[in-house]
Amino acid sequence: MARDLDLLRQALGERRLTYLGKSYGTLLGAVYAKLFPGRVRAMVLDGALDPGRSRVRLGAEQAAGFERALRAYAEDCLAVGGCPFRSRTVDGALEEVSGLLRRTDARPLRGDGRREVTQAVAVLGLLGPLYDRALWPELGEALRRAFKGTVRCCCATPTSSPDGTTTGPTPTRPRPTWP
Repeated sequence: MARDLDLLRQALGERRLTYLGKSYGTLLGAVYAKLFPGRVRAMVLDGALDPGRSRVRLGAEQAAGFERALRAYAEDCLAVGGCPFRSRTVDGALEEVSGLLRRTDARPLRGDGRREVTQAVAVLGLLGPLYDRALWPELGEALRRAFKGTVRCCCATPTSSPDGTTTGPTPTRPRPTWP
């Protein structure tokens, strides 16, 4: 993948790479810098992964981190109010999210006509906003719609068509990719 990143740098006509890597992206950036040290202009690696750890261990640590973030979201949501949860406890709220994900595995949510919201799409949509507290209100609204079984849009990020044009909204900041 680091070589692919270098191909992108070349395709953009950049002499040197300016890169921001988060989570897994830190590993990609570190490999790139090792392979192509003279082609790096600036690099920020935020939340660096230890390349010496096994993928299984990294996955388990990442899952634990997401669970902590989801728990923090639920605590904040219940304290502030206006939550999409029926439960008034953090554990109950987490069980509601787990139940939603189990249901989407068996019966995907109705999407926006372009694709269904399967469990995999729902998980990605849930995890993305957990990286940034500023997105928690949007996550709450997304969960509210998902608990009702509907979604407004599965693709809140722009989509490239084969001819290279872009369709869909162009958000100014990351947005949940589901409901």
